[in-house]
Amino acid sequence: MRLKETMLADDYAPAVAAPMRFKFITDPGHGWLRVPHKVIRDMGLTAKSFSRYSYVDNDYMYLEEDCDAGVFLQAYQIITGSEANYIVEHVARTDIRQKLRNLGGKDDFA
Repeated sequence: MRLKETMLADDYAPAVAAPMRFKFITDPGHGWLRVPHKVIRDMGLTAKSFSRYSYVDNDYMYLEEDCDAGVFLQAYQIITGSEANYIVEHVARTDIRQKLRNLGGKDDFA
Protein backbone atom coordinates (compact mmCIF):
# COMPACT_ATOMS: atom_id res chain seq x y z
CA MET A 1 0.00 0.00 0.00
CA ARG A 2 1.20 3.47 -0.86
CA LEU A 3 -0.11 5.00 2.36
CA LYS A 4 2.80 7.33 3.08
CA GLU A 5 2.94 8.72 -0.45
CA THR A 6 -0.82 9.11 -0.64
CA MET A 7 -1.66 10.37 2.82
CA LEU A 8 1.32 12.33 4.06
CA ALA A 9 1.88 14.78 1.22
CA ASP A 10 2.76 18.19 2.66
CA ASP A 11 0.15 20.01 0.62
CA TYR A 12 -2.75 17.66 1.38
CA ALA A 13 -5.64 19.22 3.31
CA PRO A 14 -8.19 16.57 4.30
CA ALA A 15 -11.83 17.20 3.52
CA VAL A 16 -12.90 14.41 5.89
CA ALA A 17 -14.40 15.57 9.14
CA ALA A 18 -14.28 13.29 12.17
CA PRO A 19 -16.15 11.59 13.64
CA MET A 20 -17.84 9.50 10.98
CA ARG A 21 -19.63 6.20 11.43
CA PHE A 22 -19.18 3.35 8.99
CA LYS A 23 -20.77 -0.07 8.70
CA PHE A 24 -18.78 -3.28 9.00
CA ILE A 25 -20.78 -6.09 7.38
CA THR A 26 -19.99 -9.71 8.21
CA ASP A 27 -21.42 -12.99 7.01
CA PRO A 28 -20.36 -16.46 8.22
CA GLY A 29 -17.35 -16.42 5.85
CA HIS A 30 -15.93 -12.90 5.76
CA GLY A 31 -16.36 -9.20 6.51
CA TRP A 32 -16.16 -5.85 4.75
CA LEU A 33 -16.00 -2.23 5.85
CA ARG A 34 -18.46 -0.21 3.75
CA VAL A 35 -17.06 3.22 2.88
CA PRO A 36 -18.61 5.82 0.54
CA HIS A 37 -16.54 6.62 -2.54
CA LYS A 38 -16.58 10.31 -1.57
CA VAL A 39 -14.86 9.61 1.74
CA ILE A 40 -12.17 7.54 0.03
CA ARG A 41 -11.59 10.32 -2.54
CA ASP A 42 -11.60 13.05 0.11
CA MET A 43 -8.88 11.16 1.98
CA GLY A 44 -6.67 11.13 -1.10
CA LEU A 45 -7.11 7.39 -1.66
CA THR A 46 -8.20 5.65 -4.87
CA ALA A 47 -9.13 2.14 -5.92
CA LYS A 48 -5.38 1.59 -6.47
CA SER A 49 -4.93 1.92 -2.71
CA PHE A 50 -6.80 -1.35 -2.18
CA SER A 51 -6.61 -4.95 -3.35
CA ARG A 52 -8.82 -6.87 -5.76
CA TYR A 53 -10.36 -8.62 -2.76
CA SER A 54 -12.55 -5.61 -2.09
CA TYR A 55 -15.75 -4.86 -3.98
CA VAL A 56 -17.43 -1.74 -5.38
CA ASP A 57 -20.85 -0.54 -6.40
CA ASN A 58 -22.12 2.87 -7.48
CA ASP A 59 -21.93 4.42 -4.02
CA TYR A 60 -19.61 2.37 -1.81
CA MET A 61 -16.41 0.44 -1.63
CA TYR A 62 -16.59 -2.72 0.48
CA LEU A 63 -13.09 -3.07 1.93
CA GLU A 64 -12.20 -6.65 2.81
CA GLU A 65 -11.40 -7.18 6.47
CA ASP A 66 -7.96 -8.82 6.31
CA CYS A 67 -6.01 -6.02 4.63
CA ASP A 68 -7.97 -3.25 2.94
CA ALA A 69 -10.13 -2.25 5.91
CA GLY A 70 -6.96 -1.84 7.98
CA VAL A 71 -5.38 0.35 5.31
CA PHE A 72 -8.43 2.61 5.34
CA LEU A 73 -8.70 2.71 9.15
CA GLN A 74 -5.02 3.62 9.49
CA ALA A 75 -5.33 6.37 6.89
CA TYR A 76 -8.49 7.68 8.56
CA GLN A 77 -6.73 7.93 11.91
CA ILE A 78 -3.70 9.69 10.39
CA ILE A 79 -5.85 12.23 8.57
CA THR A 80 -8.51 12.95 11.16
CA GLY A 81 -6.54 12.34 14.34
CA SER A 82 -9.25 10.02 15.65
CA GLU A 83 -10.27 6.42 15.22
CA ALA A 84 -13.12 5.65 12.85
CA ASN A 85 -16.38 4.59 14.42
CA TYR A 86 -18.23 1.68 12.89
CA ILE A 87 -21.14 -0.53 13.70
CA VAL A 88 -20.97 -4.25 13.04
CA GLU A 89 -23.84 -5.84 11.17
CA HIS A 90 -23.86 -9.65 11.25
CA VAL A 91 -25.89 -11.14 8.41
CA ALA A 92 -26.56 -14.73 7.37
CA ARG A 93 -26.11 -13.86 3.71
CA THR A 94 -24.93 -10.81 1.77
CA ASP A 95 -24.80 -9.81 -1.88
CA ILE A 96 -21.37 -8.17 -1.55
CA ARG A 97 -19.65 -11.02 -3.41
CA GLN A 98 -21.94 -10.36 -6.40
CA LYS A 99 -20.73 -6.77 -6.70
CA LEU A 100 -17.84 -5.78 -8.97
CA ARG A 101 -14.38 -6.60 -7.73
CA ASN A 102 -12.04 -3.70 -7.20
CA LEU A 103 -9.81 -3.65 -10.25
CA GLY A 104 -6.98 -1.81 -8.54
CA GLY A 105 -7.56 1.43 -10.38
CA LYS A 106 -8.10 0.13 -13.92
CA ASP A 107 -11.62 1.55 -13.72
CA ASP A 108 -11.28 3.83 -10.73
CA PHE A 109 -14.51 5.14 -9.24
CA ALA A 110 -12.96 8.54 -8.49
